[in-house]
Amino acid sequence: MVDIKREFLSNCLEEMKPLFSKHWLEVAAYQDKIGLAPDYTRYISLENADMVRCYTIRDEGRLIGYWVFFVTAHMHYKADKFAINDIVYVEPEYRLPGVTPAAFQFVEEQLRAEGCSVITYHMKTYKPFESMLKGLGYDHLEHQYGKYIKD
Repeated sequence: MVDIKREFLSNCLEEMKPLFSKHWLEVAAYQDKIGLAPDYTRYISLENADMVRCYTIRDEGRLIGYWVFFVTAHMHYKADKFAINDIVYVEPEYRLPGVTPAAFQFVEEQLRAEGCSVITYHMKTYKPFESMLKGLGYDHLEHQYGKYIKD
């Protein structure tokens, strides 16, 4: 039986780190040029400023996934609080119709209850989960392009 709840990132960060590596290997672009190097200090600083929300999914206590959002009034719409997804990951064997959508709905309910007006998610085009989001009532709002330019 899985359990989905809000937790403080600072309390579960060490547990999350092995999943960050799996997540990065699965979806990160430009892996041959950019290594995984999260700024944990900055995340905790933003959490202390009440601007980070972390939700976890656990199976019998074992961490199997997470959602991390930046939550703040939007720079373009200062009267509205936006929950902007930073990262979302669920272990592949738990990406099931009865588990993952329910977890996304729980997270949405929590963010709505604290006054968020909008939730945004981004995803890699080569690892889409848009059909699930559309099924949960989300709109396809934008496209994003990237180009590695350091070299």
